[in-house]
Amino acid sequence: MAAPFRFARDKAAARLAMHMAAYACQIEPAEVEAHTRGSAAAAAARRLAMYLAHVAMKMSLARVAIAFERDRSTVGHACR
Repeated sequence: MAAPFRFARDKAAARLAMHMAAYACQIEPAEVEAHTRGSAAAAAARRLAMYLAHVAMKMSLARVAIAFERDRSTVGHACR
């Protein structure tokens, strides 16, 4: 699979996971997508979204990290 297509698909999957987590946690998707830590609820929803991307969408930790623009160790902590 071509790298640009995979990156675009991974970003779309990450956005879907973020929106699902935001809906489940009853917060705005923009809070989950923020590059800063934000509130505790936003950070928890972001961890949930990373977990969903890894487990439900079968993305590797490295791919999740790239899609969420986070460090791989951060994703690993969210998926424990």
